[in-house]
Amino acid sequence: MTFSSNISAAEEVSGSQHPIVSQVNFYLAGLTLLPICCLGVICNSLVVAVLTRKSMKSSISSFLLALALYDTLLLVCTVLTVCLEPLSVTYRLHVLPQILPYVYPVAVTAQTCTIWITVSFTVERFAAIRYPLEVSVRCTARRAKVICAGISVASVLYNASRWFEMSVEPVMGPNGTAVLVPRTQLRSFVNIPTELGSNQLYERIYYTGLYLSVMSAIPIFLLVTLNSFLILTVHRARADSVAMGNGRPNKEQSTTVMLVVVVLVFILCQVRKTNILKISAKFTACDS
Repeated sequence: MTFSSNISAAEEVSGSQHPIVSQVNFYLAGLTLLPICCLGVICNSLVVAVLTRKSMKSSISSFLLALALYDTLLLVCTVLTVCLEPLSVTYRLHVLPQILPYVYPVAVTAQTCTIWITVSFTVERFAAIRYPLEVSVRCTARRAKVICAGISVASVLYNASRWFEMSVEPVMGPNGTAVLVPRTQLRSFVNIPTELGSNQLYERIYYTGLYLSVMSAIPIFLLVTLNSFLILTVHRARADSVAMGNGRPNKEQSTTVMLVVVVLVFILCQVRKTNILKISAKFTACDS
């Protein structure tokens, strides 16, 4: 990375955005997204408090507990990397560049976990509906915990390279002096891609090939396919119950309907480009 590219990257980070873009970012990412993330953390905390009770020992409770914990971690990382950036120049120029190389890998690891835990409890519901007589054997809390632990380890390994994609450098002026944050005595910093982060082959394989398949195409395909089966199965089961004079759904059907709704909301959110991808795009643009 050359001296001039350091300056150009610093100018990009320091706020040389169009005023309209800056205002939109301030209101959307700062004033709108921040309360939503805080509300999400509070709601997830309540979910964790309920699911950690001794009476809540089931496979679904284990999956939902892990999902709530990783979702909370992802929300906290979103606040640190997205929501606070437009609210403070000092935070954007001094704090964010120093924490981003550490918060970003944690965020994408948490995102990977939430995606595949959602897929896992969808598969679990599929097994419960497809093999109702074997629910007590196939769908246990112990098995769910083992699956969540395996997903956690796999997610850490899959995202291990992200810890080596960027570095932090102080912003230096044309005369070799450190550039300070406006109206403070704090130094400005900028994130610079490492040799790995700026490698075109790595970007094509990891970000284009693996990310689209592991984080988008495969999980969404599985979720859509399995949930389509679940919806049809529950609909038929309820129709059979009505025909037999019992219009009340059983426990497994009610649980399945609840989780189908959760998954459908997840799919809608996952199809859209996430804030994590926005961070990645901004970072890779610095290598000019």
